[in-house]
Amino acid sequence: MNPNEVLRIYADWLSGDLLDYAGAPQGFEVHRANVPKDVGDAVPRAVTVFDESRNLELAGGDVPEAVAVGPLLLVTLSQGFQLDGEIGTDFREADNVNVAIAFASQDIETAEGITEAGLAVRTVARSLTELHHNNNVDLRRRNGIVILSCNSMNLLTVRNDPTDANKNILGAVVLDLLVRDENPSF
Repeated sequence: MNPNEVLRIYADWLSGDLLDYAGAPQGFEVHRANVPKDVGDAVPRAVTVFDESRNLELAGGDVPEAVAVGPLLLVTLSQGFQLDGEIGTDFREADNVNVAIAFASQDIETAEGITEAGLAVRTVARSLTELHHNNNVDLRRRNGIVILSCNSMNLLTVRNDPTDANKNILGAVVLDLLVRDENPSF
């Protein structure tokens, strides 16, 4: 199974490139102005979305340098995955894949930055809830890989050491997915 397909589904959805079953965008940008917040809290800024299958810095474990320009959403595998050995069969059972979508910003040492990270993580969760709507099942299929279900969605606040190389990550959504390879001969 190629986990890149899973990462690309989420990255394309969050960036607004992948439209819902009715042809409407449901990415981060659509939902960011409507995230519940206290009076005086700013709307999260627009983000640039990267996934580790299409960005060398992220694939190497680093926050892309584009964080200097504005906030980012980083779509990565949060841990390795295991495929059950079903060689020689035409169908594979579904396997668990864990994906993390992290919010990265240069504003890590300000109250506003921490608030924005919390709001951004909630915005990601709202967008992904739409992706996992039953009517969007066909959008969770790409090149023979299908995301069957999201077993859990955890919203995390991250407090990093400012000297850490990836200090710009302030929050994340971690998904536990059930994924099937419908084309196991490839």
